Amino acid sequence: MDQVVKALKTEEIEAIQAKQANVELKAKQVLPAGFQSEKSIDLTIPVEFDGVVYSSISIRRLKGSDFARLKNAGADADAGLLSLIVSCPSPVLGEMDADDYLRLAEEARDFLPRSLRGEEEPTSADGRSSQQ
Repeated sequence: MDQVVKALKTEEIEAIQAKQANVELKAKQVLPAGFQSEKSIDLTIPVEFDGVVYSSISIRRLKGSDFARLKNAGADADAGLLSLIVSCPSPVLGEMDADDYLRLAEEARDFLPRSLRGEEEPTSADGRSSQQ
């Protein structure tokens, strides 16, 4: 009887080993070249919270898993949404200088889905509107 032998790729071996170890495999986004999924904003007035000084805040695009957490955000959906996509705890957002907060909110707008921005036009690879 003839046998067919196939060499496995490293990813295939890792997937088999993970299944055998009952480890849940995680999906990973594959971003197109030049696509901006994160941006860092320097604060004019840093904020200290729990022994950490926040002098810059990173903003990232929303993922599907964020929407379940958004439902639990409570009354202020905008603040809840912002807290999901920034790299700081909610109390830091609350203590931020108004100019820094408004700039962060404006920059975060480009990282929201088009439907939440009230736009229907396509976006370019950097996440910004391609129609200007």
